[in-house]
Amino acid sequence: MPEIAERMRALVADQTGNADLAALVHKAIAQAYRIGANRGLEEAANVVGDLDPEEWGFGFKQSFVSGLIRDRKVPVDPPPPDGVRVQSTTYRVSAVPGTHPDASHFTVAVEYRGHDLWAVTRHAECLSRAGEWVYEILPSERTDEWVADHRFAYTEAMRRAREIAPTLTVMGRSVTEVLQDLRSQGSGSDACSP
Repeated sequence: MPEIAERMRALVADQTGNADLAALVHKAIAQAYRIGANRGLEEAANVVGDLDPEEWGFGFKQSFVSGLIRDRKVPVDPPPPDGVRVQSTTYRVSAVPGTHPDASHFTVAVEYRGHDLWAVTRHAECLSRAGEWVYEILPSERTDEWVADHRFAYTEAMRRAREIAPTLTVMGRSVTEVLQDLRSQGSGSDACSP
């Protein structure tokens, strides 16, 4: 592993002229190897993905991680003994109890979209990197730029969903108002735990 991390550090330094960025990439690869699983790759992608997109770019982040997996430079999770894999593809995130009649309206979803990318969605819209809700266009109409602006690594998607959930407003009512009403009615104990 150390030679691969060092080669990537040198490649990044040569291509960008940025030694600090190269050191972050080296650290990300080393972390991925220490964890030794897809979770480590996700953390490596987050380190690279949190960098200035003008300087480095979302596309490289994805190819960086995909290339490491494809070339078996980072170990992937072994198949389970029975050969059956289970994958969660949708997570519901809400600051309003699930028993509330309008809970679905105060909920965002983090949904798997393939290639280790996730979307933060609400109804027929998805979140952009700028924090704006936009209509999710058909897959055949999505450009690479659109995907790069509306898809996230898992941890980033979950972070964004958790930040947004408490700020939702439905028909002029905020999450805070709904929770205050529930507390005053004595039924606020069924809050969703993230």
